[in-house]
Amino acid sequence: MRATTHACVLLALTSVPIACEAITTEHSIRVVVPEDAGDLERADNATIVLSGDEPETFAVDGLDFSLELELAPTQATTALTLYLAHQDELLAWGRTMPFVPGSSQQVALFLGRPGRLSTFPGVIDAPDPELLAAEARGRGLVIVESSDKTFFLDTLTLSLSPAATPGDDLPPTNDGVLISDALGGVLRIAWSTQLRAWRFDPGADTWIRVALAGADTISPRPGAAHLVDATFERVFVLGGGDANDVLAIDVVPATDTEDPTPLSVGVVDNLVLDGPRRGATAAWITRSDTDDGETVLLFGGDDPTLPALFDTTRALAFGPVGTWTSARCVQIDVGASALASTEIRAACVGGVRDDTPSADALLITLPAVGSPLDPTAELRPAWLPVAMTDPRWLVDDSAVYAQGAGALVEVLREDLTVVPMVQPALRATGGHAVRLTTGATFVLGGVDRMGVPVTRWQVFMPTLSPG
Repeated sequence: MRATTHACVLLALTSVPIACEAITTEHSIRVVVPEDAGDLERADNATIVLSGDEPETFAVDGLDFSLELELAPTQATTALTLYLAHQDELLAWGRTMPFVPGSSQQVALFLGRPGRLSTFPGVIDAPDPELLAAEARGRGLVIVESSDKTFFLDTLTLSLSPAATPGDDLPPTNDGVLISDALGGVLRIAWSTQLRAWRFDPGADTWIRVALAGADTISPRPGAAHLVDATFERVFVLGGGDANDVLAIDVVPATDTEDPTPLSVGVVDNLVLDGPRRGATAAWITRSDTDDGETVLLFGGDDPTLPALFDTTRALAFGPVGTWTSARCVQIDVGASALASTEIRAACVGGVRDDTPSADALLITLPAVGSPLDPTAELRPAWLPVAMTDPRWLVDDSAVYAQGAGALVEVLREDLTVVPMVQPALRATGGHAVRLTTGATFVLGGVDRMGVPVTRWQVFMPTLSPG
């Protein structure tokens, strides 16, 4: 696997002590621009913002520029955000991970177009459509190929390197998930044939087998849905196999590689699904001002007798009846629009409905906390302009974006308008969309519309809210 980034622009930061004799040190920030960057040559100004500081704007002429700031010496960490614009039109932006100015740390950022997919420079010479990917929080992107080879993209330097390979064989990458944990590692959890887990620590560059207390009592769960909680401390496995219950696995990283502490596994009390719902997907619905009213929407499954949706908090099934697998849901109302006193909307789209690739959507409305009303689902046939059998959702404050079938489709949060302009994308099915701490979402793996493994990564940068 190879991804060669182009060093495009050097951004020089100069630290100047407040003293009679100024001693100058430089800290260069490598700026990586997309492969298809011709439209960014229109740039005539660039703005730099360091955490907590006022923005500094410079005149530029396209992408051939070097910018310099003078800073008082500090040992405090900061993050740098770079905005590239033509007059008042923001063309691209990117943000570094936190670093110490003037230190020996290598630092890089990727400039991506807001609300669009930009192609990360470099070609994957042996693409693996079956790879798994997850963020090691605050560190970088961990990639596990179907051959068990592991790679690590350092988020601070944007450099890709081989990593340790597990000592024992991992299960196939279509069994279970790779997920972030709370302490900067990733967990590989499998459940299709038996429940088992491994942990990778990027800092130590080591894999360890992690014991799961009680795993020997858990039946196989092929086709199960899963969710990770907001603290990255627990993963839920919903249904799958012949099970209609929900497992909770405490994702507490092992601290002793010689004798790792077992992770706790158990069945969630008083939560019974209406069926195993193999092939379903799950999504959180949350409120911004309270945990009351929080629920999980389980969407779809392979049972033709069940409604499309199951609300875990209400133990309520609703929506059209029939098989519907691999669709994805996203919460539309967030922040100030998702209070306990308000209704919340969600959208579920795509997948395979009654054995047919689907462009249909279910628009879900969940009542305010304490309301006697039940949630509702409105079917909108052919809501997407293209059928997406395996969609992924990308999000920002103003819109959500369905990605699949070689397209990116924007949907405005305010009124659920589907923006007519369909943007091309490399990925059609498979692969992963991983949002990093910097705000960038990497889309990697899978195949294109012709079924050919995707040989490039794409990066989504969110549209910035006014102000």
